[in-house]
Formats: sequence, C-alpha cells, structure tokens
Amino acid sequence: MSAPSDVFLTREELAALFRVDRQTISNWLRQNKLPQPLRLGRQLLWRRETLDQFLSRFEEPADA
Repeated sequence: MSAPSDVFLTREELAALFRVDRQTISNWLRQNKLPQPLRLGRQLLWRRETLDQFLSRFEEPADA
C-alpha cells in the first residue's frame, strides 16, 4: 500500500514539528511567516508538500 500523495498537518502537529506552542503558529500566520493553510470549517490544515517547499527557501547549503 502506498502513502497518500497529500499529507496534511494540523496546527497542533505543526507546533509539535517546530517544537513551539500552538499560539506561536497563530502568531507566525499573522506575521506571514508561514504559508496560508487550507481552512475546513474551523480547522486549519497545511499540505506537507507546501510546507517543505516553503521551508526549503530558507535552507543554506552546508560548507564543503
């Protein structure tokens, strides 16, 4: 069985991933430090692929 192509993270999962409080995720959203999530009712969801692409912009190559 293959993994689903779209993996979504909740605000709580995103907070755990970054090891920050859930409120920090809300603050980062207001400050445009994260991509905008999908909203399903009251739930916010981020596509993992979108987050990976967003975060890759901040990576610097390691010194050789």
